[in-house]
Amino acid sequence: MRGLIFCFILSGCVAHSPDSVKTDWEAVYEHELEVAKKNEDLQAWMFFWPEYLKEREKNRINNK
Repeated sequence: MRGLIFCFILSGCVAHSPDSVKTDWEAVYEHELEVAKKNEDLQAWMFFWPEYLKEREKNRINNK
């Protein structure tokens, strides 16, 4: 029984590499801004606008 619990604990400790999936955050934020505008959600717009600008600038620098 202890061996089963030990195996269960070890199998739950699997590390995933964050580099395995690249997320296009600029596109995600752009979509969220469109949804916020459609729903007239000023708080969402104010949250996502600076994040969108940061990602856009980061992508512009990385693509030079």
